Amino acid sequence: MTTKTKNRKSGLLKAVKDSKLIIKNEARKLKQHAKAVATHLEKGFSDGTGFAQSEFGVEVFNMTPAEAMDILKHRNSIVKDNTHIQTNRRIDERIVERIKNELLNDDWFFESAHVSFNQDGTIIDGQHTLAGIVAAGKEAPVLLKTGCRNKSVQKIDVSRSRTTGQRLKFSGAFPMDESDVSSKFRADIAGLILRSTISLTGKKKKNGKLEDRSWYSDKQVIASHNEHKAGINYFLKNKSPKRGFKKIGLMAPLVLAFKDNPKKAKDFYNRFLNPNVKCDSRNTSPIRLRNLVDSVLRLKASKEIDGNLFGKLMEGRSEVSFWFAEATRAVECFINNKTYTPNV
Repeated sequence: MTTKTKNRKSGLLKAVKDSKLIIKNEARKLKQHAKAVATHLEKGFSDGTGFAQSEFGVEVFNMTPAEAMDILKHRNSIVKDNTHIQTNRRIDERIVERIKNELLNDDWFFESAHVSFNQDGTIIDGQHTLAGIVAAGKEAPVLLKTGCRNKSVQKIDVSRSRTTGQRLKFSGAFPMDESDVSSKFRADIAGLILRSTISLTGKKKKNGKLEDRSWYSDKQVIASHNEHKAGINYFLKNKSPKRGFKKIGLMAPLVLAFKDNPKKAKDFYNRFLNPNVKCDSRNTSPIRLRNLVDSVLRLKASKEIDGNLFGKLMEGRSEVSFWFAEATRAVECFINNKTYTPNV
């Protein structure tokens, strides 16, 4: 991330903070903010259209970073009875970063970029879209809706969300004749590889730890999938039906290894599934990893899992980081004929 982008991003967060927090307990600043809000409301959009509309309208609108910033400062909350009232959720910087990446990498679809205002002229949907435009410093078309009934906000984001795999399958990026389970496998593997290789700001990962969550753009996920497509296809076809043996944290390191060492990756997984299978290497890393998986599955089933092991397993939101780290070390030891010892 460049210094210019950092400054723009910090300016965005400061502006939102100024309008939402600082004025909360300071009467003078509250009056100043209320006056600025009223002036902004009267001024309307850059094309002269008013923010407050009694009739519903929709159009494609070219949103500039400056206008997006002003909307976030003045239309993203209300002042009522000398009280500052929040009307939206806290802005999540990770979502802003993903939207910024979409804008900067020609992965923008205005048809899905909704920015909606109620009849009072308050934004009810699209604050992350606006924040992403500010962070990218790039004008972008959005689907602008005005005059939405005030109570319509209660129906936003309540429908069942499509998974990344479903969205990419329906768009044709993944095979459309595959099951949702297969599409999910493709998206999960591609996303986990991204989490292990680059940060949300595009910097290469050095410490081997995974990013918190897969907040990457669809374009990045598709590129990751296509780069590792051969490995994904192989393990999608040959993955074990046993749930504990097809964990995404176990499979992603194998897909990564498949790119440069397809035979080694296949041998590892075959011996992981069946310790008695014959292969060129006598390295026991696959068997040791399998024994670890079996042991953890037995402990979890008995509900007698050791607190220390549980803590390592659940680093973060799930077991993904633990199994990704263990499988990565096991596969590397197998490829380089070294001894793998589980980190528990």
